[in-house]
Amino acid sequence: MADHSTAQADALREVAAERLRRTNELIAGAAEHEGEITYDPLKTISGVLLAQAKQLDTVAGNHRGIAQEREQDCEKVQRQRGKAS
Repeated sequence: MADHSTAQADALREVAAERLRRTNELIAGAAEHEGEITYDPLKTISGVLLAQAKQLDTVAGNHRGIAQEREQDCEKVQRQRGKAS
């Protein structure tokens, strides 16, 4: 699950980067024609995609942490069983 979330996050970042690149090109062209133009990238679709990628990274990290805890718990139980034998 963690690897899947990481892969999704990477894909979203790639899409967002391409969208931001294209948006910057369009803004630059419009600015040449009209004058100064500003925008908030966080309020764009690209910004939303980057926020979703960050959330997926968090989910992946949480899954990895849970998996590590379970592995440690399993090892602890196995050690305890070995001592009881």
